[in-house]
Amino acid sequence: MTRGLIAAGVVIGIATLVALANFVVINELEQHSLSELKTRNGKLVANVGQKQAKLKSLERQKTMEQFSADMDLGRSIKAAGVENEKSRADFAQLAFSRFKAQNKDLGDVWLLDSTGQVVARPGMLAPTEPSEFLKDGKVARREIQLALEGHTLSSFWVHGGRLMRIGLAPVLEIDEFGEKKVIGAVVAAGEVTSAWVKSKRALREELAYYYDDTVYATSLRKAEGKDSLTKLLQKDNMAMAKTAREKQLSRSYELESGKLRFIAAAGRLPITSTKQLPKDITHRAGFMVLLSVDDALAPLDSTRKSIWLIGGAAIILALLGMWLTARRLISQADELQMGVSEVVGGNVDHIFPPVGKEMDGLSHGLNVMLSRLLGRPEPGEDGFGDQTGRTTMAFEQQEMSEKDATNAALAAEPEQDYYKRIYEEYIQAKSSLGEESDISFDKFIAKVRLNEGALKKRFACESVRFKIIIKDNKVTLKPVPIM
Repeated sequence: MTRGLIAAGVVIGIATLVALANFVVINELEQHSLSELKTRNGKLVANVGQKQAKLKSLERQKTMEQFSADMDLGRSIKAAGVENEKSRADFAQLAFSRFKAQNKDLGDVWLLDSTGQVVARPGMLAPTEPSEFLKDGKVARREIQLALEGHTLSSFWVHGGRLMRIGLAPVLEIDEFGEKKVIGAVVAAGEVTSAWVKSKRALREELAYYYDDTVYATSLRKAEGKDSLTKLLQKDNMAMAKTAREKQLSRSYELESGKLRFIAAAGRLPITSTKQLPKDITHRAGFMVLLSVDDALAPLDSTRKSIWLIGGAAIILALLGMWLTARRLISQADELQMGVSEVVGGNVDHIFPPVGKEMDGLSHGLNVMLSRLLGRPEPGEDGFGDQTGRTTMAFEQQEMSEKDATNAALAAEPEQDYYKRIYEEYIQAKSSLGEESDISFDKFIAKVRLNEGALKKRFACESVRFKIIIKDNKVTLKPVPIM
């Protein structure tokens, strides 16, 4: 297998592991983020949405209670008859002006008599059209019936295709017996617009207000807003609005609006009253809190990138390590190859030196092979270089000075005489120390030649000869380089 294929295999393996780690880690973090998002959404619906909605409802209820006490409303209702139309309108407009000066968000106002007929509206001198709240001569809105029965209440309803925040209160007069009597009702309403919904956002959540299963206003952009959320509410498997009506809160749902993903939960909008509400009153309005899944998972993009960056760094380090290792091994192999070329070229005295711990074994093996082929002693035999207790020949590693007067004599001595002489001197030196040596002449000369080859390369000289010396009570062969 080539180095390229090995490198490709390593890259593919690391990339596969990084992709797997990326999938497992990101998937786990996504599930954790979604779980936290659902918990946070439920708290927002319960603690922020519902509580704030109830406070606003009670505030609107109090406002209507104060408004209904305006004496000009009673005067307007009692100014019956065609001849009093101008007076009735004037009284009503005075009351409307005072109310709207302090409550600009409740712009639509109706004044009704005890039958539910519209008596006055802002800017309308004499409303002659049929009442918007009567059907077949009867009060059509249950909330108006309750107001005419003495309830001051706050609720939501749909009027003219718009979702409205409404406040209703009875208009009272004190009869001759000192008892309060309902003579009509006043209704004030403000549209639930997208701008109003946006003003109710607490943090970065999105809001949507619905009635039955139709969304009327959201804080989302138009392209992502009412229609798509309405379709989601109307799905058979989306019990969000139904659950909110029955239990005040729904569980969190994961849904998509356009290209956006949300965790959404719904809450019931409250109906508050100064009196206990009858059981036939149903809560049809609600709101949704939507938290963006994309925003919640956005930090995971940096995590995903970090994992891939770490994987990329691992690939680079692995390739660098492979390159350095290959370079080291190749350099050692090249040195061994040069030695083989020396032997092939006729230099049978060549000694393969240590090239590195990775290939020292091979270098030694080549030396052993060469020794066996040439019939000379193997490296390490007879105790040379090992610790087996057999005869050991010690070689001095210090270079002798070239100015030594004996160098010339050594260089001039014939090789056979030289080898015979140093062998005899070696045996005599060992005997003088009381040591016995069983090394033969041939083995002695083979070991000398092995060391000559290594030292010639080390000293960069033409040849190396040895002197027998006794140093530290030990027989040593001291090299003398011949230049």
